[in-house]
Amino acid sequence: MKIGITGGTGFIGNMVRRAALTKGDEVLLFSRRQKMEGRLFSVTHPLDVSGCDGLVHLAGESIIGLWTREKRRKIMDSRVEGTRRLVEGIAAAEVRPKVLVSASAIGYYGDTGEVITDEDAPPGTGFLAEVAQTWEAEALKAESLGVRVVLLRIGFVLGREGGAVAGKEGLGDGLLLSVLALGGGAEDVHVVAAEHGGGVRVLAAGVGVDLGVKHEDLDVGAVLQNHL
Repeated sequence: MKIGITGGTGFIGNMVRRAALTKGDEVLLFSRRQKMEGRLFSVTHPLDVSGCDGLVHLAGESIIGLWTREKRRKIMDSRVEGTRRLVEGIAAAEVRPKVLVSASAIGYYGDTGEVITDEDAPPGTGFLAEVAQTWEAEALKAESLGVRVVLLRIGFVLGREGGAVAGKEGLGDGLLLSVLALGGGAEDVHVVAAEHGGGVRVLAAGVGVDLGVKHEDLDVGAVLQNHL
């Protein structure tokens, strides 16, 4: 099958691409860089998804960085507008993809403290919760077009080649800890191994595959930041 991937040059996207190619699938990358092979990813124009049997949608502004008003706008708009343009492209396709696997985040639930949540838990409050909920709502519009939608609420992704601690190799232990422990160190961090995350997405894009679990892409486990 032919799988279109947005955000395919990022850390998770590269994992998905390699897993798909290993599986024997053809991969089409969507990128904002026009000189790159593949097709253009845009937040202003519908995407050309013609020929794709399945889509894996990972594109979005990184949440890493200082959350200025402009940064927050980019985090929200890149996900909402990008997903909207993708669904518009699906609507315009003569032959539509059979499945859309759209990334989301466990931020959907907000700060739940020590309360254990699963996909039946209600949505939370706060900026990231608002982003995830709005993001998912845009992706779910593809269902009205006859496309199966799989929403993956991704946790804290770790891998040897990057992820949440990308570029931190060679730093002293104390500095690395200060990077990871964003709060007091007692907060839960939900971890997913990159190899697991990539494989799940490719599986989910398989035509007719039923994952059973619609939303969650977790996890090696919930650990305290200090333990991580």
